[in-house]
Amino acid sequence: MEKPRLVGERVVLRPFEEADIEPMIAIISDPTLRFLTGSSITTEEANTPYSPERIDGMRTWYRTINAQTDRLDLAITVNDTVIGEVVLNDWDSELNSCNFRVLMAMDHTNHGYGRDAIQTFITYALNTLNLHRIELEVYDFNPRARHVYESVGFLYEGTKRKAFRFDGCYYDIHLYAIVNDQKENRPHSSE
Repeated sequence: MEKPRLVGERVVLRPFEEADIEPMIAIISDPTLRFLTGSSITTEEANTPYSPERIDGMRTWYRTINAQTDRLDLAITVNDTVIGEVVLNDWDSELNSCNFRVLMAMDHTNHGYGRDAIQTFITYALNTLNLHRIELEVYDFNPRARHVYESVGFLYEGTKRKAFRFDGCYYDIHLYAIVNDQKENRPHSSE
């Protein structure tokens, strides 16, 4: 599967390059992002640097990411600088559906880059890949993400109550999806 290069209004989504690996490791290592993405379950864990073995594993993953055939991972770039990633994974061929996730450097939030990246990527997934359903989960403590997902057409479908735990406190996980036959909720192409 050839990985596309998608041009949004503010960002370019493209296959990962070798030069993106270290910046992505720095982004993924950010304690705030580790919290917001559920990658850590305690503040102490979020603030603990990844082990050298884990970082080597990340490097290997990003070096092989473009060869993966059952998922689509693209770098979010601004002026050819990587600031995050968008991902379609957990593809179900029977239902023609998949999971969506996004991760973006905290110092690049509040500029419209995330919304543009999501809209550009989801438009491609629905219109070009012709996916039937794209779903995601978002934690209760991330209302900004919920707002962005809703703004590009994802609909709230329900809540898994108290399904995530961080620092001993339980949090809800909200379920969202966009379905290809709901034309009124489809993102508009920026072309």
